[in-house]
Amino acid sequence: MKNLAFIVGLFILAIGVLGVLMPSSLVWIAQHFYTTGAFYVIGTVRVAFGCFLISVASVSRAPRTLRVLGHLIVVAGLTAVLAGLAFPWHVVGSVLI
Repeated sequence: MKNLAFIVGLFILAIGVLGVLMPSSLVWIAQHFYTTGAFYVIGTVRVAFGCFLISVASVSRAPRTLRVLGHLIVVAGLTAVLAGLAFPWHVVGSVLI
């Protein structure tokens, strides 16, 4: 389980570095996922990642923080899936940024 958490952390780090060095590449990737099927897959991955964080929280140094973060990610994934593509996500993005 520790190795899996390390690999997931490296993946998140790589995406972050990619976003800092070449932000246009993340926009290009996001445009390819703007279909209904891919949108639900991304929501499912988000929920699975949140559940993963919740499940490994008990063996971490900061269990409460990981549980809260996991629950927030699960709620965000479920909200995105339930709201669907018809929701004006560009409005939410402009408010958050």
